[in-house]
Amino acid sequence: MADDLDPNAFDHLASGIRLAGALIPAAGPVLAELLTEVIPSQRKDRLVEYMRRLDYRLQVVEAEMAGACDVFERNARSEYGTAIIEDSMIQSARTVEPESRERIAALVVRSLTEEELQYERTRKLLNLYIDLTYSEVIHLLYAALFSTAAGRTKDDFYSAHEAVLRPEFPAQDPASVDLERASFVSSYENQLIRLGLVSEISDEGRDRLQPTGIGAALARLIVLESDYRPVTGQD
Repeated sequence: MADDLDPNAFDHLASGIRLAGALIPAAGPVLAELLTEVIPSQRKDRLVEYMRRLDYRLQVVEAEMAGACDVFERNARSEYGTAIIEDSMIQSARTVEPESRERIAALVVRSLTEEELQYERTRKLLNLYIDLTYSEVIHLLYAALFSTAAGRTKDDFYSAHEAVLRPEFPAQDPASVDLERASFVSSYENQLIRLGLVSEISDEGRDRLQPTGIGAALARLIVLESDYRPVTGQD
């Protein structure tokens, strides 16, 4: 399967997306329409996968909030909603990690199922998310800690992501390991501070990160149920 599609191949993409739309009950029709009309040719495997993730996220929200699908469709068909979906599809086609597409889908669905679409806020948060690495996302979520299920604690999250929050590096000298670890963690934290997503505060004599208003908003939109389960290492 070719990643990049020429103009003739886009016709085949359009047909494939219409078929996928028919197979995806909640979000498929409107997404297929938007994709075939406004999205330039991209990597169709990632786009179709992203559509499925959008549909799954929409069904999750619909199960929690009756009428969410109708709100999503109304917002998605608006000029601003279309722009958000277009941006999210382009970014999803570029990203390598499936988890990143899942977080983009969560952000878009949670934003477009609000009764009043906040276009500038949503687009800002989407762009901020795109600027983050996997490790920076984990550090942001740890600072914000928005649980997706009752009873889950900061310790649960830390246990699931200890490899990121306290990374190990091969070295013979333990002091070198500590220095390298500190350097990487500091780089993640500094990026979050630079983007205005967290600030550093002193808590009982120890420095820690605290999410800013925009950081907390982003964390709420991208947190996943899987964030409390152990994961394999990622970049």
